[in-house]
Amino acid sequence: MSDGDVLKATDNPPTVTTGVFGAELFSGTSSGMLPASWGTLNDIMMYSTGVDQHQIYAGDDNYIHAFVKYDAAAAPGTIPTVGIDYTVEATDGRTTTEVILDDLDTYANNECLYIMTPVPATKLTWTFTAGWVNTAAAVGTLKYRKTDSTWADAAETDGTIITAGKTLSGSGSMTWAAKSDEMPCYMFGKTGYWYQWETATKLTDANGVRVTSITYGHNSTDDFHSIENVWDGIMPYAIEVVFYDYNDGTDVSYLQLSPSDAEVDSMVFSTTGDGDDCDILYWNSWDKSWGIYVDVGDTPHNDATTNIVTNDIQYWTGTAWATVGTITDGTNGFTNSGFITWPRVAAQPRQFNTGQYYSYWYRLWITGANLGSDVRISIQTLPYFDIDDFGQGVTNCVWKDRPTYTFDRYGHYIHVGSKNRPMSLNGADYGVLMAGDGRHNKIVCQKRFKNELMVWQEERGLEGGCVTLFEGYDTGTYGKLLISSIVGTFSAKSVDIVEGVLTSTKTDEVLKDLAFFLTRLGVCACDGKSVEVISDKVQHHFDPTDTTNCIRYGYEKQMFLKYDSAYNVLRIGLVTGSTATTCNTFLVFDLIDKEWSYDTLGQNISCMAEVEAASGNIPVLQYGCGTDDGTIYRLNTGDNDVDVGAVTSPIDSYLTIELGYEGLMLAIREFLLRMKVQSAGDCTVTPYINGVAGDDITLSMLAEVTNYISRRHRCGIKLQGDSISLRFRNATASQSIFLYDLGVLAYELEGH
Repeated sequence: MSDGDVLKATDNPPTVTTGVFGAELFSGTSSGMLPASWGTLNDIMMYSTGVDQHQIYAGDDNYIHAFVKYDAAAAPGTIPTVGIDYTVEATDGRTTTEVILDDLDTYANNECLYIMTPVPATKLTWTFTAGWVNTAAAVGTLKYRKTDSTWADAAETDGTIITAGKTLSGSGSMTWAAKSDEMPCYMFGKTGYWYQWETATKLTDANGVRVTSITYGHNSTDDFHSIENVWDGIMPYAIEVVFYDYNDGTDVSYLQLSPSDAEVDSMVFSTTGDGDDCDILYWNSWDKSWGIYVDVGDTPHNDATTNIVTNDIQYWTGTAWATVGTITDGTNGFTNSGFITWPRVAAQPRQFNTGQYYSYWYRLWITGANLGSDVRISIQTLPYFDIDDFGQGVTNCVWKDRPTYTFDRYGHYIHVGSKNRPMSLNGADYGVLMAGDGRHNKIVCQKRFKNELMVWQEERGLEGGCVTLFEGYDTGTYGKLLISSIVGTFSAKSVDIVEGVLTSTKTDEVLKDLAFFLTRLGVCACDGKSVEVISDKVQHHFDPTDTTNCIRYGYEKQMFLKYDSAYNVLRIGLVTGSTATTCNTFLVFDLIDKEWSYDTLGQNISCMAEVEAASGNIPVLQYGCGTDDGTIYRLNTGDNDVDVGAVTSPIDSYLTIELGYEGLMLAIREFLLRMKVQSAGDCTVTPYINGVAGDDITLSMLAEVTNYISRRHRCGIKLQGDSISLRFRNATASQSIFLYDLGVLAYELEGH
């Protein structure tokens, strides 16, 4: 149960699946992995293990993020900008608003559809108004955007062909295989994963073709996807624009221009096409680019013979200038404002001329004819990013509608993404936060705490770890509070947050939200201001001199702490002693009476989670994963611990009460016990004097009179000493004890 793979349940809880849990959605790297972090942003799930890139999964039924019908006098360019936006109609969940596709024509006649999703999709589900579907014989083609900036056929299986040979003839799903060369792109003012759909024949219907909703997701065979760093869609200006004047004939003829107002009038064109006999326009950006937007303002060039063609734009490779490859010039030689795009290239940063900073430089020249005498342009760039520049994913969280990621490079930094965008770590809405006190201890857990973000770093060396609280709501207001520079935690599964109202019902107790977590020093609680160790009564498990009971160094990531809402307790699994490699000591902390106890499990577990039930009368269920048997167990159900082979494990359940007062010698002469009536079984009472067991006393738990709800016993006993204990026990399968009251008749021994 610790190989990093993710399986999708065949059956939703509480239904039991015999055999394999479900289909594998992600095959992870097991070596060196950390307990996983999970997050959900806008119904998109995030998953991180510390050794693979952050993973993302959108399920199979989320609304698309954009739907545009293109219908113009000319074919759409690389970045279309005009169309009829039906995003609201396709995603508002109402049947009274519709996407109108009446008489949708072919791409050859300049009509098609564009659909955008925030993550790569492999499924689009169309829902039509009844009776308003396509009745013409037509074949549809769905295309995705490739890394070379072209559209490629997705080779989809068209589930909207309800009537043979007629696409969009009924509600259904289009599905296709995931593409390794798909990339996000920018159009209609939005960046995401865009898909183009076109019909080979004009659609027709007596009523019309009307769509009420379109959802996206992953098909039944699609897996998790590694996150990408998707551009936020806000075009930055070039850092600099430099104009090289060829006619000046010197190497110093570089004129610094404003990126928002670059005067390029009378720019000399290249007669050879090689750029060695003409003026050259240079510009740079902080990030790699796949295009630029050129605004020609009020004085565009007016000679249609001027062109910008393949080989006219170059990038710096690190050693030389090289062509960016095939370009698409939406400016038509600076005669109108528009986009110029090219495939992604392996650009390298450099210093240029007298500049003392590194950036990515590009250059272009023109062919055909010189520019006019009064041409001014501005240049904005279309950047792209490589998520692997950050390293591999370690932890994630969702805070104030933003994804927060940590990576193995500079692991003490948190990358706070753009709002409501699970894969956008760039732009003005993106921020970087540094946890802790300056040490580079890796962040191993992030949790939302009230309205803030609480972060734990791993404990290393003599100084331990850190706990940090971040506040604020955007990059201009983020701030931090260092709560502790001594304690950290073990992993994402050794921390849980409990709402204050659930911690106690005592009228004199101050209610507060608390973060509970495991550390090398003990079990800790934090209220957002300070940290307190609460494990005094079980502190021997954190005492390094107790080699029998102390937690084992090097096995911290095996241990867990989880809130159990069924009993309002914390459940804790520890690896203790000198030989254990998985959790073998299980503690329970009652949040109401603040008492510690031990749990004996028929099958040891390595972690615990709470999930929503799909059926039944209990809304939230508890599950645990076996430490070494590859089994997932439902907890808090039934009377017995039952393994995967349906074998019941009797549990030795007992409560020991120690009786004493300031070291005095006491004499116990009688005790009175009241218990809940059981249908079968006995309670065995064992007295102890200074740890030495006496004779057992067996007390029935059956009702003395039919329908009685409690059973009372009054027993004479002769015990004396300065340390007296009574143990109440039942170790029979399918039986339990429930103690109501205990009364003891005790005396101080005379003469002692």
